[in-house]
Amino acid sequence: PSNASNTSSSRIQSVQGLRAVAVIGVLLFHAQVAGIAGGFVGVDVFFVISGFVITLLLRKQMESEQFSFAEFYKRRAWRLMPALAVTLLFTTVLFGFLMPTSENPTLFYALVSAAFGVSNFYFNNTLDYFDSGITNPVLHTWSLGVEEQFYLMFPLLLWWLYRKFGTTTAEKVRTTVLGLTAAGFAFAVYQTYTHQSSAFYLPWFRAWEFSTGAAVAFLSLKTLPASLSKLCSWVGMLILIPVMLFYHEHYIFPGIGAVLPVLATMFLLIGSQNQSLINQVLASKPFRFIGDLSYSLYLVHWPVVCFIGLFISLNNPITQLLTIVASCILGFLSWYFIEEKFRHGIKPLINIKKAFTPIALMLISA
Repeated sequence: PSNASNTSSSRIQSVQGLRAVAVIGVLLFHAQVAGIAGGFVGVDVFFVISGFVITLLLRKQMESEQFSFAEFYKRRAWRLMPALAVTLLFTTVLFGFLMPTSENPTLFYALVSAAFGVSNFYFNNTLDYFDSGITNPVLHTWSLGVEEQFYLMFPLLLWWLYRKFGTTTAEKVRTTVLGLTAAGFAFAVYQTYTHQSSAFYLPWFRAWEFSTGAAVAFLSLKTLPASLSKLCSWVGMLILIPVMLFYHEHYIFPGIGAVLPVLATMFLLIGSQNQSLINQVLASKPFRFIGDLSYSLYLVHWPVVCFIGLFISLNNPITQLLTIVASCILGFLSWYFIEEKFRHGIKPLINIKKAFTPIALMLISA
Protein backbone atom coordinates (compact mmCIF):
# COMPACT_ATOMS: atom_id res chain seq x y z
CA PRO A 1 0.00 0.00 0.00
CA SER A 2 1.10 3.53 -0.72
CA ASN A 3 -0.06 6.93 0.38
CA ALA A 4 -3.38 7.74 -1.27
CA SER A 5 -1.98 10.93 -2.74
CA ASN A 6 0.13 8.82 -5.12
CA THR A 7 -2.97 8.20 -7.20
CA SER A 8 -5.30 10.91 -8.38
CA SER A 9 -9.04 10.75 -7.97
CA SER A 10 -11.90 10.43 -10.41
CA ARG A 11 -10.06 12.29 -13.14
CA ILE A 12 -7.68 9.49 -14.02
CA GLN A 13 -8.18 9.82 -17.75
CA SER A 14 -8.44 6.13 -18.58
CA VAL A 15 -11.00 5.69 -15.78
CA GLN A 16 -13.13 8.43 -17.33
CA GLY A 17 -12.89 6.52 -20.60
CA LEU A 18 -13.93 3.33 -18.83
CA ARG A 19 -17.08 5.12 -17.68
CA ALA A 20 -17.78 5.72 -21.37
CA VAL A 21 -17.47 2.01 -22.17
CA ALA A 22 -19.91 1.24 -19.34
CA VAL A 23 -22.58 3.74 -20.36
CA ILE A 24 -22.27 2.87 -24.07
CA GLY A 25 -22.88 -0.78 -23.21
CA VAL A 26 -25.99 0.04 -21.19
CA LEU A 27 -27.33 2.46 -23.83
CA LEU A 28 -26.89 0.02 -26.71
CA PHE A 29 -28.38 -2.83 -24.69
CA HIS A 30 -31.49 -0.84 -23.77
CA ALA A 31 -31.83 0.45 -27.34
CA GLN A 32 -31.92 -3.25 -28.33
CA VAL A 33 -28.99 -2.97 -30.71
CA ALA A 34 -28.14 -6.41 -32.05
CA GLY A 35 -24.88 -7.91 -30.84
CA ILE A 36 -24.78 -6.11 -27.46
CA ALA A 37 -26.55 -8.81 -25.48
CA GLY A 38 -24.47 -8.22 -22.34
CA GLY A 39 -24.43 -4.42 -22.26
CA PHE A 40 -26.34 -4.47 -18.98
CA VAL A 41 -23.07 -5.34 -17.17
CA GLY A 42 -22.08 -1.70 -17.67
CA VAL A 43 -23.86 -1.08 -14.36
CA ASP A 44 -21.49 -3.50 -12.62
CA VAL A 45 -18.56 -1.62 -14.19
CA PHE A 46 -19.96 1.60 -12.73
CA PHE A 47 -20.24 0.00 -9.28
CA VAL A 48 -16.59 -1.06 -9.25
CA ILE A 49 -15.43 2.33 -10.54
CA SER A 50 -17.48 4.09 -7.86
CA GLY A 51 -15.89 2.01 -5.13
CA PHE A 52 -12.44 2.80 -6.51
CA VAL A 53 -12.94 6.54 -6.98
CA ILE A 54 -14.72 7.20 -3.69
CA THR A 55 -12.18 5.18 -1.72
CA LEU A 56 -9.30 7.14 -3.25
CA LEU A 57 -10.96 10.34 -2.11
CA LEU A 58 -11.89 9.06 1.35
CA ARG A 59 -8.50 7.48 1.92
CA LYS A 60 -6.63 10.64 1.07
CA GLN A 61 -8.81 12.75 3.35
CA MET A 62 -8.91 10.30 6.24
CA GLU A 63 -5.18 9.62 6.23
CA SER A 64 -4.50 13.36 6.28
CA GLU A 65 -7.21 13.77 8.94
CA GLN A 66 -9.11 16.24 6.77
CA PHE A 67 -12.28 14.23 6.24
CA SER A 68 -15.67 15.81 6.93
CA PHE A 69 -18.91 13.84 6.73
CA ALA A 70 -20.89 17.01 6.11
CA GLU A 71 -18.64 18.10 3.25
CA PHE A 72 -18.62 14.63 1.68
CA TYR A 73 -22.39 14.24 1.72
CA LYS A 74 -22.90 17.81 0.51
CA ARG A 75 -20.62 17.26 -2.48
CA ARG A 76 -22.33 13.96 -3.31
CA ALA A 77 -25.72 15.67 -3.17
CA TRP A 78 -24.60 18.51 -5.46
CA ARG A 79 -23.12 15.91 -7.79
CA LEU A 80 -26.12 13.61 -8.07
CA MET A 81 -29.36 15.29 -7.09
CA PRO A 82 -29.90 18.24 -9.48
CA ALA A 83 -29.74 16.22 -12.71
CA LEU A 84 -31.79 13.43 -11.13
CA ALA A 85 -34.44 15.89 -9.90
CA VAL A 86 -34.82 17.50 -13.33
CA THR A 87 -35.00 14.10 -15.05
CA LEU A 88 -37.67 12.90 -12.63
CA LEU A 89 -39.63 16.14 -13.04
CA PHE A 90 -39.75 15.89 -16.84
CA THR A 91 -40.47 12.16 -16.63
CA THR A 92 -43.38 12.80 -14.26
CA VAL A 93 -44.92 15.45 -16.50
CA LEU A 94 -44.44 13.51 -19.74
CA PHE A 95 -45.41 10.02 -18.65
CA GLY A 96 -48.10 11.26 -16.30
CA PHE A 97 -50.09 12.12 -19.43
CA LEU A 98 -49.00 9.18 -21.55
CA MET A 99 -49.26 6.48 -18.90
CA PRO A 100 -51.89 7.40 -16.28
CA THR A 101 -51.79 5.48 -13.04
CA SER A 102 -54.91 3.57 -14.05
CA GLU A 103 -52.85 1.95 -16.80
CA ASN A 104 -49.53 1.80 -14.97
CA PRO A 105 -50.07 1.76 -11.19
CA THR A 106 -46.35 1.32 -10.45
CA LEU A 107 -45.30 4.64 -12.04
CA PHE A 108 -46.26 7.00 -9.21
CA TYR A 109 -44.67 4.88 -6.50
CA ALA A 110 -41.58 4.35 -8.63
CA LEU A 111 -41.15 8.10 -9.12
CA VAL A 112 -41.51 8.79 -5.41
CA SER A 113 -39.08 6.04 -4.42
CA ALA A 114 -36.59 7.22 -7.05
CA ALA A 115 -36.76 10.76 -5.66
CA PHE A 116 -35.83 9.42 -2.22
CA GLY A 117 -33.09 7.10 -3.49
CA VAL A 118 -34.83 3.83 -2.58
CA SER A 119 -36.29 2.72 -5.91
CA ASN A 120 -34.19 -0.46 -5.76
CA PHE A 121 -36.16 -1.53 -2.68
CA TYR A 122 -39.45 -0.75 -4.41
CA PHE A 123 -38.58 -2.58 -7.63
CA ASN A 124 -37.36 -5.58 -5.68
CA ASN A 125 -40.97 -6.28 -4.76
CA THR A 126 -42.65 -5.23 -8.01
CA LEU A 127 -40.64 -5.59 -11.23
CA ASP A 128 -38.22 -8.01 -12.85
CA TYR A 129 -35.50 -5.89 -14.44
CA PHE A 130 -35.10 -8.14 -17.47
CA ASP A 131 -38.78 -8.94 -18.08
CA SER A 132 -40.50 -5.64 -17.29
CA GLY A 133 -40.32 -4.23 -20.83
CA ILE A 134 -40.61 -0.46 -21.19
CA THR A 135 -43.51 0.02 -18.78
CA ASN A 136 -41.60 2.02 -16.16
CA PRO A 137 -39.43 4.95 -17.29
CA VAL A 138 -37.51 5.17 -13.99
CA LEU A 139 -36.65 1.49 -13.64
CA HIS A 140 -32.99 2.33 -14.25
CA THR A 141 -32.85 4.41 -11.07
CA TRP A 142 -32.52 1.19 -9.07
CA SER A 143 -28.76 1.40 -9.64
CA LEU A 144 -28.67 5.03 -8.50
CA GLY A 145 -30.37 3.92 -5.31
CA VAL A 146 -27.67 1.31 -4.74
CA GLU A 147 -24.97 3.93 -5.42
CA GLU A 148 -26.52 6.44 -3.03
CA GLN A 149 -26.81 3.81 -0.31
CA PHE A 150 -23.14 2.95 -0.82
CA TYR A 151 -22.20 6.64 -0.52
CA LEU A 152 -24.23 6.84 2.66
CA MET A 153 -22.77 3.82 4.45
CA PHE A 154 -19.25 3.21 3.15
CA PRO A 155 -17.69 6.42 4.57
CA LEU A 156 -19.00 5.38 7.99
CA LEU A 157 -17.37 1.97 7.66
CA LEU A 158 -14.06 3.35 6.43
CA TRP A 159 -14.03 6.05 9.12
CA TRP A 160 -14.60 3.38 11.79
CA LEU A 161 -11.79 1.22 10.37
CA TYR A 162 -9.35 4.13 10.39
CA ARG A 163 -10.39 4.98 13.94
CA LYS A 164 -9.82 1.36 14.94
CA PHE A 165 -6.49 0.78 13.13
CA GLY A 166 -5.13 4.32 12.91
CA THR A 167 -4.52 6.53 9.88
CA THR A 168 -1.06 5.08 9.22
CA THR A 169 -2.13 1.44 9.03
CA ALA A 170 -3.80 1.33 5.62
CA GLU A 171 -2.72 -2.29 5.16
CA LYS A 172 -5.06 -3.46 7.93
CA VAL A 173 -7.91 -1.43 6.46
CA ARG A 174 -7.24 -2.97 3.05
CA THR A 175 -7.20 -6.49 4.52
CA THR A 176 -10.54 -5.85 6.22
CA VAL A 177 -12.02 -4.53 2.97
CA LEU A 178 -10.79 -7.64 1.14
CA GLY A 179 -12.36 -9.85 3.79
CA LEU A 180 -15.66 -8.03 3.50
CA THR A 181 -15.48 -8.38 -0.29
CA ALA A 182 -15.04 -12.14 -0.08
CA ALA A 183 -17.84 -12.50 2.45
CA GLY A 184 -20.14 -10.22 0.45
CA PHE A 185 -19.49 -12.19 -2.73
CA ALA A 186 -20.32 -15.49 -1.04
CA PHE A 187 -23.48 -13.94 0.37
CA ALA A 188 -24.48 -12.65 -3.09
CA VAL A 189 -23.88 -16.02 -4.77
CA TYR A 190 -26.07 -17.78 -2.22
CA GLN A 191 -28.84 -15.20 -2.55
CA THR A 192 -28.76 -15.34 -6.36
CA TYR A 193 -29.69 -19.01 -6.23
CA THR A 194 -32.34 -18.56 -3.51
CA HIS A 195 -33.93 -15.18 -4.38
CA GLN A 196 -32.48 -13.69 -7.53
CA SER A 197 -34.48 -10.46 -7.47
CA SER A 198 -33.18 -9.34 -4.10
CA ALA A 199 -29.62 -10.32 -5.09
CA PHE A 200 -30.02 -8.04 -8.09
CA TYR A 201 -31.59 -4.99 -6.43
CA LEU A 202 -30.52 -4.85 -2.79
CA PRO A 203 -27.33 -3.01 -1.76
CA TRP A 204 -25.87 -5.58 0.64
CA PHE A 205 -25.77 -8.14 -2.17
CA ARG A 206 -24.04 -5.65 -4.49
CA ALA A 207 -21.62 -4.29 -1.89
CA TRP A 208 -18.83 -6.69 -2.92
CA GLU A 209 -18.67 -5.02 -6.34
CA PHE A 210 -18.04 -1.60 -4.77
CA SER A 211 -15.57 -3.03 -2.26
CA THR A 212 -13.63 -4.70 -5.09
CA GLY A 213 -12.96 -1.23 -6.48
CA ALA A 214 -12.23 0.00 -2.96
CA ALA A 215 -9.60 -2.72 -2.49
CA VAL A 216 -7.86 -1.60 -5.72
CA ALA A 217 -7.69 1.94 -4.30
CA PHE A 218 -5.40 0.61 -1.55
CA LEU A 219 -2.80 -0.63 -4.05
CA SER A 220 0.25 1.34 -5.10
CA LEU A 221 -0.69 1.46 -8.76
CA LYS A 222 2.08 3.77 -9.92
CA THR A 223 4.79 1.48 -8.57
CA LEU A 224 3.56 -1.66 -10.33
CA PRO A 225 5.99 -3.01 -12.93
CA ALA A 226 5.05 -1.58 -16.32
CA SER A 227 4.75 -5.03 -17.88
CA LEU A 228 2.34 -6.21 -15.17
CA SER A 229 0.30 -3.03 -15.38
CA LYS A 230 -0.05 -3.32 -19.18
CA LEU A 231 -0.95 -7.00 -18.88
CA CYS A 232 -3.75 -6.09 -16.46
CA SER A 233 -5.12 -3.53 -18.93
CA TRP A 234 -5.21 -6.03 -21.77
CA VAL A 235 -6.64 -8.85 -19.66
CA GLY A 236 -9.35 -6.54 -18.35
CA MET A 237 -10.45 -5.35 -21.78
CA LEU A 238 -10.21 -8.84 -23.32
CA ILE A 239 -12.64 -10.02 -20.65
CA LEU A 240 -14.99 -7.02 -20.67
CA ILE A 241 -15.69 -6.67 -24.39
CA PRO A 242 -16.74 -10.33 -24.96
CA VAL A 243 -18.90 -10.15 -21.84
CA MET A 244 -20.71 -7.07 -23.20
CA LEU A 245 -21.13 -8.71 -26.58
CA PHE A 246 -22.11 -12.25 -25.64
CA TYR A 247 -23.50 -12.31 -22.10
CA HIS A 248 -27.20 -13.10 -21.98
CA GLU A 249 -29.78 -11.61 -19.64
CA HIS A 250 -30.98 -15.07 -18.65
CA TYR A 251 -27.61 -16.18 -17.32
CA ILE A 252 -27.34 -16.64 -13.57
CA PHE A 253 -26.91 -13.02 -12.54
CA PRO A 254 -25.58 -11.36 -10.42
CA GLY A 255 -23.53 -13.58 -8.07
CA ILE A 256 -21.34 -15.86 -10.19
CA GLY A 257 -22.57 -14.08 -13.31
CA ALA A 258 -21.14 -10.76 -12.12
CA VAL A 259 -17.64 -12.14 -11.56
CA LEU A 260 -16.32 -11.56 -15.08
CA PRO A 261 -17.38 -7.90 -15.48
CA VAL A 262 -16.19 -7.12 -11.95
CA LEU A 263 -12.83 -8.83 -12.52
CA ALA A 264 -12.45 -7.10 -15.89
CA THR A 265 -13.02 -3.70 -14.30
CA MET A 266 -10.67 -4.54 -11.46
CA PHE A 267 -7.88 -5.41 -13.91
CA LEU A 268 -8.51 -2.25 -15.94
CA LEU A 269 -8.31 -0.13 -12.78
CA ILE A 270 -5.10 -1.86 -11.68
CA GLY A 271 -3.60 -1.13 -15.08
CA SER A 272 -4.95 2.41 -15.33
CA GLN A 273 -1.59 4.10 -14.65
CA ASN A 274 0.35 2.84 -17.69
CA GLN A 275 0.55 4.03 -21.31
CA SER A 276 -0.74 0.85 -22.93
CA LEU A 277 -2.76 1.06 -26.12
CA ILE A 278 -5.87 0.26 -24.08
CA ASN A 279 -5.36 3.26 -21.82
CA GLN A 280 -4.44 5.52 -24.72
CA VAL A 281 -7.78 4.72 -26.33
CA LEU A 282 -9.71 5.10 -23.07
CA ALA A 283 -7.94 8.40 -22.35
CA SER A 284 -8.65 9.80 -25.81
CA LYS A 285 -10.87 12.88 -26.02
CA PRO A 286 -13.97 11.12 -27.39
CA PHE A 287 -13.97 8.50 -24.63
CA ARG A 288 -13.21 11.04 -21.91
CA PHE A 289 -15.99 13.29 -23.18
CA ILE A 290 -18.54 10.48 -23.11
CA GLY A 291 -17.21 9.54 -19.68
CA ASP A 292 -17.91 13.08 -18.50
CA LEU A 293 -21.46 12.77 -19.85
CA SER A 294 -21.97 9.26 -18.49
CA TYR A 295 -24.10 10.16 -15.45
CA SER A 296 -26.48 12.46 -17.32
CA LEU A 297 -26.55 10.12 -20.29
CA TYR A 298 -27.46 7.23 -18.03
CA LEU A 299 -30.21 9.27 -16.37
CA VAL A 300 -31.98 10.32 -19.57
CA HIS A 301 -31.50 7.31 -21.82
CA TRP A 302 -34.10 5.00 -20.29
CA PRO A 303 -36.98 7.52 -20.31
CA VAL A 304 -36.06 8.15 -23.97
CA VAL A 305 -36.19 4.41 -24.70
CA CYS A 306 -39.56 4.11 -22.98
CA PHE A 307 -41.00 7.18 -24.72
CA ILE A 308 -39.96 6.11 -28.21
CA GLY A 309 -40.96 2.52 -27.52
CA LEU A 310 -44.53 3.63 -26.77
CA PHE A 311 -45.00 4.69 -30.39
CA ILE A 312 -42.45 2.80 -32.50
CA SER A 313 -40.97 -0.69 -32.32
CA LEU A 314 -37.40 -0.64 -31.09
CA ASN A 315 -36.55 -3.63 -33.29
CA ASN A 316 -35.59 -1.33 -36.11
CA PRO A 317 -32.12 0.11 -36.86
CA ILE A 318 -33.55 3.56 -37.62
CA THR A 319 -35.50 3.62 -34.35
CA GLN A 320 -32.44 2.43 -32.48
CA LEU A 321 -30.34 5.17 -34.04
CA LEU A 322 -33.01 7.74 -33.14
CA THR A 323 -33.01 6.48 -29.56
CA ILE A 324 -29.23 6.72 -29.29
CA VAL A 325 -29.04 10.19 -30.86
CA ALA A 326 -31.89 11.57 -28.74
CA SER A 327 -30.32 10.13 -25.58
CA CYS A 328 -26.94 11.66 -26.40
CA ILE A 329 -28.44 15.10 -27.13
CA LEU A 330 -30.53 15.17 -23.96
CA GLY A 331 -27.63 13.73 -21.96
CA PHE A 332 -25.36 16.51 -23.19
CA LEU A 333 -27.95 19.18 -22.34
CA SER A 334 -28.41 17.73 -18.86
CA TRP A 335 -24.65 17.60 -18.30
CA TYR A 336 -23.95 21.10 -19.61
CA PHE A 337 -26.87 23.04 -18.16
CA ILE A 338 -27.52 21.15 -14.94
CA GLU A 339 -24.76 18.81 -13.85
CA GLU A 340 -21.86 21.18 -14.53
CA LYS A 341 -23.68 24.19 -13.11
CA PHE A 342 -24.43 22.44 -9.83
CA ARG A 343 -21.23 20.41 -9.56
CA HIS A 344 -19.58 22.72 -7.03
CA GLY A 345 -22.78 24.29 -5.73
CA ILE A 346 -24.59 27.32 -7.06
CA LYS A 347 -23.08 30.57 -5.85
CA PRO A 348 -25.61 33.12 -4.61
CA LEU A 349 -26.66 35.54 -7.30
CA ILE A 350 -26.26 38.40 -4.83
CA ASN A 351 -23.50 38.77 -2.26
CA ILE A 352 -25.61 39.58 0.78
CA LYS A 353 -22.79 41.20 2.72
CA LYS A 354 -21.72 43.46 -0.12
CA ALA A 355 -25.30 44.35 -0.98
CA PHE A 356 -26.28 45.43 2.52
CA THR A 357 -23.03 47.09 3.64
CA PRO A 358 -23.77 50.42 1.89
CA ILE A 359 -27.30 50.39 3.32
CA ALA A 360 -25.97 49.73 6.82
CA LEU A 361 -23.42 52.57 6.51
CA MET A 362 -26.16 54.94 5.36
CA LEU A 363 -28.31 54.01 8.35
CA ILE A 364 -25.39 54.47 10.75
CA SER A 365 -24.58 57.85 9.23
CA ALA A 366 -28.18 58.91 9.52
